[in-house]
Amino acid sequence: MDNDNNPALSSVLEQTSFADADALFLQELQGVRDILTNDAEVTSIIGAIKHINNKIEQLKQAKRDHANFYSQRIQANEDTIAFLQARIERYLETKGESSIPTPLGTAFFVERDKVQWPDDDTLLEYAKTHNIEYKVQEKPLKTPITEYIQNGGEPPEGYSVRPERSLSIRTS
Repeated sequence: MDNDNNPALSSVLEQTSFADADALFLQELQGVRDILTNDAEVTSIIGAIKHINNKIEQLKQAKRDHANFYSQRIQANEDTIAFLQARIERYLETKGESSIPTPLGTAFFVERDKVQWPDDDTLLEYAKTHNIEYKVQEKPLKTPITEYIQNGGEPPEGYSVRPERSLSIRTS
């Protein structure tokens, strides 16, 4: 992505000396119009997300050396990606599309079930009651419990599976 075409993006992305530059970038983005109007804007956002994901990986490496300082920066970048992805989601919904291929990658919706687990004490009691393997330190193992449920066993109280829709981006 050519940051020269977007002065706000290039000025903020190049500022690495201030811990809050990433949060400022998100604030700037939130002031931009909310509706995307063409595929080129989606391409631009995918490029920004790709750049920010690379930045997150660099920050995670630096985090090992300076954990507290970089945690805030990683969170700000993740918030920025979530904001940008929400814009793409709204654009796709406005167009009535489920995916959009661009030169920098494809944005598409993924449907999957999200499992919500009860707390570990409830799961541990459940595993013991149903003679399901668990760790000696008394932490329930979710894989064998999942297999038990999939094989027709009654799920524990507090267990649920709900459909979740999220936006995925495959970069090229």
